[in-house]
Amino acid sequence: MVMRLLRALFGLSLVFHLVAYGECGGEPPDDFVCPDGTVMNDAGHCLLPPEDVIRLDEEPPAGCEDPPPPPTPLTDCAATFEGDPHFETEAQMAEFCESYECVRGGVTIGGTEKLDDIEPNTEITTLAPLACLRTSRFLVVTQTQNLTHIDLPNYEQSDGGFNIIVNQNIEEVSLPALKSIGGDLSVQLNEELTSVSMPVLEQVGEFFLIRGNPELPTSEAWALRDQLCPDAVGASTTIAGNGPN
Repeated sequence: MVMRLLRALFGLSLVFHLVAYGECGGEPPDDFVCPDGTVMNDAGHCLLPPEDVIRLDEEPPAGCEDPPPPPTPLTDCAATFEGDPHFETEAQMAEFCESYECVRGGVTIGGTEKLDDIEPNTEITTLAPLACLRTSRFLVVTQTQNLTHIDLPNYEQSDGGFNIIVNQNIEEVSLPALKSIGGDLSVQLNEELTSVSMPVLEQVGEFFLIRGNPELPTSEAWALRDQLCPDAVGASTTIAGNGPN
């Protein structure tokens, strides 16, 4: 279940790379227009203006002189679940929190695998019963239809990716305790998303991806990136296809 879900999410990322030109290496169509705030170069690539590009060879901002230290694994969990829990109902979350607060494996919330597809979840309306969760190997929230807020007040660390992808009605994401993400930060294709708050986030180990959220102001996505030091993201930053500022 988990591996097939992650392969599906990886496929979504590939679509973003290929959809603009139709196929890899093709020429852009005559009516192709770059996203707002970018310009097309001679090779047909949409680029940020030079002044908006994060340059690692420039003088780092105050407090960013040294590279971020690797995240320290949580060792004070009262009880740790050893598997990969998948939550389809709030009752399952509440039952989990009666016994655990950390997960050694990955956590998935929302859609359920059905043959070669993922069936959207209509049962979950809140993540309040999962407020106990502090850390996991990765976390995925996908294909929810009636969930409007992602609020995990005690979630401190994802050893791998943190993915909020293809949710129909999520409006706000609030993670007031999240300090580090070991893999990708991926917030993509959430139709009603207007706000993402991670006020103490310090580092993202791999890609920083916020794209395809038409109601999320682009300035808010950049504000989240700018709160991190330039070298606190291990791979590239992609912010595109979001709403106007």
